Amino acid sequence: MNFNLDVLDFSRKHPEPYVDNAYEKEYFIITKDNNSTNRLIEANNQIIKCITAFEINNTTNNSSANKKIVDRIVELLDTPNINNSEFTSYWEVNDISFSMYRHFNRQEKIVFLNNLLPKYIEKRHLAYTSHGYTPTTLQVKADSFAHKRSGELGLKKVKYLFQKFKFNLHTGSADDFLVNNNIYLFSDKRGKKVFDNIKKKIKINFEWQKNHKGKRPDFIFRINNQIFILEHKHMKEGGGGQDKQIVEVSSFINYTEHNVSYVAFLDGIYFNKLFLQNNQGVVAEQQKQIIEALQKNPNNYFLNTKGFCYFLKNIEKVKLK
Repeated sequence: MNFNLDVLDFSRKHPEPYVDNAYEKEYFIITKDNNSTNRLIEANNQIIKCITAFEINNTTNNSSANKKIVDRIVELLDTPNINNSEFTSYWEVNDISFSMYRHFNRQEKIVFLNNLLPKYIEKRHLAYTSHGYTPTTLQVKADSFAHKRSGELGLKKVKYLFQKFKFNLHTGSADDFLVNNNIYLFSDKRGKKVFDNIKKKIKINFEWQKNHKGKRPDFIFRINNQIFILEHKHMKEGGGGQDKQIVEVSSFINYTEHNVSYVAFLDGIYFNKLFLQNNQGVVAEQQKQIIEALQKNPNNYFLNTKGFCYFLKNIEKVKLK
């Protein structure tokens, strides 16, 4: 069996974990217990009190008092993480996001709040007061945004794995890269320029880049005087735009050149689904195309997290054919 198929087989036997610590996005914004408080909790409590006062003043036609209350709410809405409050969450029901509000000038904010507050009191405030406002809602809302904090976590994970297996981040020139081993280059602003120079020096065509709007690979690394170009994807599910991502990463291993290898690193639990024994439909076709590409291109690799570790651990087997 070619080593690239051995790596895929190892990956299949060691599926992706359902809970991967590399993607933990912990962001705690309240206190550990109700015996302590913080600025956010206090600001939210003040907003709730202001809303109650606004309701009372409306019943007595005390518009001058409400003017001061709205001014105070505007100030409180500058508190970091206040976008997680019950009040600001309700804005979405009325097609206004907190980010939109932040771009309003002060007078626009005042007009907006004067329009919204009576609706919030009628639709939410009375019910929330009856059930009881709680700071835990702030944390729940913050947790619901966790997926938006993914950022560069996947790339950080790959860097960690390189370092775990004694690979050094390359910060020198293209010439230096081509005479060193067990190094990796990250495709940041500086890395992209070095990669472009490496392409020119050893005449890498990298046709994949031309077919993907000039995109550089995530990483390029060197083992045993051999160069590997790596594209990483983190996928939890298929369908829709996700299918485009799997096509992108699986097409990566269809390219072949005499002096480099292509490595597609797919982490996340979609990898497990992709290689179930009895797949059907689109997923079965994806699996078939990947296996055929590896058979056709023995220098290329398709792997998951454990497979990548296995690949790096067995570098003596990594030889261009």
